[in-house]
Amino acid sequence: MDKLFPTDKNYILKEVQADIKEKLLEVASSKAFENFQLRENPMGLIDGFISDLSGSTDIRYSFFSDGYDLLTHIYRLYYGQIQLEFLWDGRSHYEYYELEWTKKFIEWQDALASEKDYCRLILKGAFLKDSPSNFLSESLERIILKHFQVKRTKKGLALAA
Repeated sequence: MDKLFPTDKNYILKEVQADIKEKLLEVASSKAFENFQLRENPMGLIDGFISDLSGSTDIRYSFFSDGYDLLTHIYRLYYGQIQLEFLWDGRSHYEYYELEWTKKFIEWQDALASEKDYCRLILKGAFLKDSPSNFLSESLERIILKHFQVKRTKKGLALAA
């Protein structure tokens, strides 16, 4: 149960993150493919594997759902101290958080692409539809936690020492 007060801006942030989840899952998948291409296929050669990836129409975005949820928690861990923030430009907090979360999510996708197996795991789970294995999801979680130097505790997430 959340212990936030009713006007807490984190409620708005959580709502934004939930509302745009599907859109950002698509972004994560396309970013993984783009970054994989840049790292593994810089000359843009089309072989059977690349053809299978680019021709895939039934992408399982839900594979990255747990990774997305983990990133939302990490974002709130780092940027969640926003209860007293005032906006002076006429935007609603919803609009502001939607823009800020989307920008940070895309920035993080590019940063995570530097992790050796990150893009490959997303491609395996979303594009190639490897069996929905806990191993792939757990590996993805480990990469994310290590990248952000965060650990799981009984109370949730905490910065690693």
